[in-house]
Amino acid sequence: MRRARYGALYHEVAAILERHDPMGLVPDEVDPELGPFDEYDPEATVIVTGLGGAASPQDVMRIVHEVFAEWFGEEPPGLDTVAVEVWALIEPSRRAS
Repeated sequence: MRRARYGALYHEVAAILERHDPMGLVPDEVDPELGPFDEYDPEATVIVTGLGGAASPQDVMRIVHEVFAEWFGEEPPGLDTVAVEVWALIEPSRRAS
């Protein structure tokens, strides 16, 4: 399973998507008995698998925009903010390489 392969990065990207909720999918109040919200799991998986080739913030922006265009047929406002946060997660490892 890809999610297990990418571990913490996958969970952090999914959390960013849920926090920004670019498509308005996360309910205002989440029932704790239902467990974690996972509406953006497929998109997080595709974004994370594409990050291996990302060498700049612009690469991450392209990946995020492409994923939302493919999955939803549109690029909602706020995706650049999502991409900047995702880049902040992976940028330290790019500098170390």
